[in-house]
Amino acid sequence: MIKLIMYQQVKKYKDAGCTWREIASRTGLDVKTAKKYAKMTFEEYEEYYASFHQRVKCFDSYEVEIIDLFKDSDSSKVSASALYDHLEERHGDLPASERSFRSYFAHLRASGKLQQDHQRLYEPVEPLPMGRQMQLDFGEYRMKDGQKYYILAAILSASRCRYVKLFNRPLTTRDLIESLCDCFTYYGGMPHEICIDQDHLMVVDENKGDVILTRDFQQYRDEMGFDLYVCRKADPESKGKVENLVKFVRRSFFSTRSFSDLQEARERLGKWLVRRANGKKCAATGRKPCEHLEEERSYLKPVRNSIFAVADKSQREPRKVDKLGQVSVRGAKLRLPSEYASRTVSVFISADEVHVFDPLNNETIAVYSLKTGLSRAPIVRQKSLRQGRYDDLKKTLSDRFHFKEWKQFVEENFQKYHRYFSDQYNDFGRKFSTEPDQKAFEESVSYCLTNNTVSMSNLCDTYVFILGGNSLELEQPTKSHNLLANKRYQSPVVATRKIETYTKLVAAEPVMEVAA
Repeated sequence: MIKLIMYQQVKKYKDAGCTWREIASRTGLDVKTAKKYAKMTFEEYEEYYASFHQRVKCFDSYEVEIIDLFKDSDSSKVSASALYDHLEERHGDLPASERSFRSYFAHLRASGKLQQDHQRLYEPVEPLPMGRQMQLDFGEYRMKDGQKYYILAAILSASRCRYVKLFNRPLTTRDLIESLCDCFTYYGGMPHEICIDQDHLMVVDENKGDVILTRDFQQYRDEMGFDLYVCRKADPESKGKVENLVKFVRRSFFSTRSFSDLQEARERLGKWLVRRANGKKCAATGRKPCEHLEEERSYLKPVRNSIFAVADKSQREPRKVDKLGQVSVRGAKLRLPSEYASRTVSVFISADEVHVFDPLNNETIAVYSLKTGLSRAPIVRQKSLRQGRYDDLKKTLSDRFHFKEWKQFVEENFQKYHRYFSDQYNDFGRKFSTEPDQKAFEESVSYCLTNNTVSMSNLCDTYVFILGGNSLELEQPTKSHNLLANKRYQSPVVATRKIETYTKLVAAEPVMEVAA
């Protein structure tokens, strides 16, 4: 059976006076087949073609069963091979091979008998207004030398202006946020909406429209004030522009280049963005994205300062602290630790907070909230140098032993002798410079906790007392019990006389003194 176009070619060569062998050579048919169709009229060919398609097929007896299996299964994933295997398992030997079954399966699809119950409907996406939306997506590319680069891509839906950043390791949420800060600076503004998919860097879970964002990304979104349009992964109808951008970066930038390191890759990518990605006319808009961006920039929202951008030291302002330890910000005096009096600090002002940094070690000194007013105390304040040192000493002391009561003893000692904790720490180091007996030490700690004598001196004296072979009644302690068993603390032995000696002296006659 040949198709209509082949029949027309055979008739054409026959009318041109070609021999049967020439017709067979030009069409690739057998000589007998060429003679057969050359002698047919067009009406005869149509009847023959219709009878051929109406003939009984070897799998027609299984048609209803095949249709039922197709509907009951996942019709979007079921294959002809799976159906053939199921029929073979149920009926044993089948009337034809698996290849013939594939042809029959294709015939059922073409005839419309096998159709998916739920087909996705497509319609053209309406053009979005300027400044409305930016699409964001991620990708990967492995070089020939084995180096793998991770791609972050963003594109404005209206002007098609592209932004791409590369990493040599998997991205974190902080990397994403810092890249978005850089992207908004690159565009000169912020879109009203960002279209994303359910990537783990941004979305924790989604339940029928209720989207739970990661903590940092939620905080960044609230701080910057943009909307989110969350779609499903690999959804070209929602974010096809940025998915095409990721493909464009892979094929146009990576496919013909090699790099020695990440720095070189980023430098060449920046030049490629200017020259190619944003410097050539876009087929969809007919304009260069870099020129179109100049028009769209006026529709973008102004970029706010973000707390996540505090790592950028160029955005901090130096401020002089007065002799009272106060720094002036927006007409208010912010209190700082006294050790910063008459020094210079760095100030970063975000949308909701004011951060004060030590310019020497880059540590945070204090954080003030703009919502509650700068005249109030800071919502977060870094521990003073002394407090930080005390915390380190407490942790070191707690890690010295690993039984539960020791942790409690150190904590109570820290609370009771907070101002003198360094002295307590040093005293312990002097008295327990060598490893103590574990059993006697644990019993000493338990006794001190029971009697609320949590100083290091009391602990040492108790330990010496127990180590000397004495036993302590831990259940019924007495306050008068002397624990100082060390010989240098014992009272000296005083000689005593009997009472009769003093009685005789009192009863004796007094001696009269004679004046000279």
